[in-house]
Amino acid sequence: MGIKILIADDEPNQLELMAFNLNSSGFICIKARNGEEALQLIEDSSPDLVILDWMMPNMSGIDLCRSLRSRSETKH
Repeated sequence: MGIKILIADDEPNQLELMAFNLNSSGFICIKARNGEEALQLIEDSSPDLVILDWMMPNMSGIDLCRSLRSRSETKH
């Protein structure tokens, strides 16, 4: 089983481009269109790595990162 990467970006073209390139390199990609969706997917699928867009509506990448770092199960 490969390394699982979650990509969160509110711009569909950027999201698809990153996922295509990472999939082509053998990674398993999970895509989220906003911070709230990313948070739910992180809880459900426990990715190995998270790539966040800095500016997203409702919950920015910065806010999501702070939230993840405050939780014992995701702070590392």
